[in-house]
Amino acid sequence: MATIYEKTPGALIATPGRTVNFFDSGIVRVDRTYVCATSSASVHRANLVVGSIAPDEDAVQTLDGLYIHPTPGELERGNGFTEFKVSSFGRTSNTSSSMLVGVRKHRQDLFENNTGSINYSVWTPAGSIVLKPDEALNFDSLNLSSDLLMPFNLVLNNVDSLVYSFADIVEIGPVFTANNMAYAAIQYTSDTLYSKRSSIDTSSPNLIQAYRATFTSQGNPDRLITFWVYQPVITIKSQNVFGTFSEIKYTSDRDNGGYAFEAS
Repeated sequence: MATIYEKTPGALIATPGRTVNFFDSGIVRVDRTYVCATSSASVHRANLVVGSIAPDEDAVQTLDGLYIHPTPGELERGNGFTEFKVSSFGRTSNTSSSMLVGVRKHRQDLFENNTGSINYSVWTPAGSIVLKPDEALNFDSLNLSSDLLMPFNLVLNNVDSLVYSFADIVEIGPVFTANNMAYAAIQYTSDTLYSKRSSIDTSSPNLIQAYRATFTSQGNPDRLITFWVYQPVITIKSQNVFGTFSEIKYTSDRDNGGYAFEAS
């Protein structure tokens, strides 16, 4: 019988030739083979289980570390050594990547005093994100920039012959939901305004952002239009699970907002 000499008795030794693959979604996969004396294989087998941190998890820079998946392959060589083929997964980011955007066009009438309407467009983001089991896919987890959420291509359709040009748009307050009547203070107006029906579904839990757009016309007072815009509603298109991490591809849509009115 051959005699096994180990520099570090019982050690699990990483062999050369580690393979690292980075994916557009933010997933990273590392494949590596480890060897140990067969006499100590049972100890390492107990540690090399699905969901455990990979032996050299700091070899690749990731956000949370590398976690083993699936169950490692095991081969007893017959020469006193046993090898384990280990795959592990991590992520390089917890924000949305591979971002694509579509465009939705909307129109809102100025329903309080019937002085025209506004047209605007919004982005509808789509892409992929990598999340852990304790992280939910929702509007907050996507961490979308305010620029991506801001309406654009705003046009004021006036009821008379005056031509107004878009000048500026700002957010008013934080996001809110239409089923929370505390939003009255955000709009700086009385509750009677909100009793009028519009395209907003007051039972919807979807998030809304209020905006105020300024339109100018030479020789005439500026017109300040306040309106509500739905934030993206996320839909999961596909989901692949890699042990501790889920690679999620999503799309989104944004319904028309409502309650467009002219500030006095």
